[in-house]
Amino acid sequence: MIIRHGSEDSLDVDVYVVIENPIDSIQECKELCESYKGFNANLITITDGQVSWCYKGTVDECNNSILATYNLHAENTTPCPVTKRMERDVELKVQRTVRGLLSYLSRTHLREEVKAALKSSDMNLKREVLEKVTIWEIPNFGKKGENKDVYKFFAFQLVQTCALMDVGVEIFTKAHASDFYPTATPYLYRKIEKPEDAHLLQSYFDFFTILLEERYGQSIQEESRCG
Repeated sequence: MIIRHGSEDSLDVDVYVVIENPIDSIQECKELCESYKGFNANLITITDGQVSWCYKGTVDECNNSILATYNLHAENTTPCPVTKRMERDVELKVQRTVRGLLSYLSRTHLREEVKAALKSSDMNLKREVLEKVTIWEIPNFGKKGENKDVYKFFAFQLVQTCALMDVGVEIFTKAHASDFYPTATPYLYRKIEKPEDAHLLQSYFDFFTILLEERYGQSIQEESRCG
């Protein structure tokens, strides 16, 4: 079974491929996903109406994204196989977002500090590196992609995570993200590619680091929970 999910106006075709049993081999998972040409595929298993395993991401986010977006896609013609919402693991989402942001900054002038932060288990150190980010001073992100694509990644991850941390709201589509944080709209829809136009995106980095400081204080050690 293939489940289309995510934004109804997405440039990518995001799908979950439902398989019978989890696959231990990362290489086998990668090859199976790549065999679905034209799709941005992920693998999941579903047990008793909930996602029980996933190749990419986390089971709670995969599960709830299906519930939230299944009916947005005409390709999904059968009853939704996910029937029960899962409690979100906010801690894990925060950790994965921090890691993702830092990874995209690894080809910038902050590369050495980013590398040290990624190796560290100290969330405070990671936050301090993110606080040094000034988006409009970064001309490009090297092999990480074109500016407009990196800005889109930053915007969606920051909006998702800030909404979850700040008010407990789950966001799974660009339309919802745009409605919730309107100033993120041009970045979500890849309309901005010049660094000098990235000032509004900076405000989301700033808000996120404030939320991190409120959540962790000055000396929290990150648990080794996300790869």
